[in-house]
Amino acid sequence: MQFAGNYNFGYDEDHSSGGSFRRETGNALGVKQGSYGLRDADGRVRVVNYLADANGFRASVSTNEPGIVPSAPADVSIGAPGAALPPAAVPGKPQAS
Repeated sequence: MQFAGNYNFGYDEDHSSGGSFRRETGNALGVKQGSYGLRDADGRVRVVNYLADANGFRASVSTNEPGIVPSAPADVSIGAPGAALPPAAVPGKPQAS
């Protein structure tokens, strides 16, 4: 059963250089919960999960990007699991063996 003020939406799109996505639900009390993110063609992914309610806005950011050190400014938690990705090829530059 849906009550007035409740909603649920989302999208997920892909293209040759990656893609993006978003999902969100909300209710008549003003609570909103969701996530959004970006996917790069090389496999890197960045995701923000969030909750907004009477206690404020809280977000958790995660990524598999190499070289990202977790830190937590304000009420944001950042997770970087340290996925190993091969180095990106640069046109005209020899690859190290």
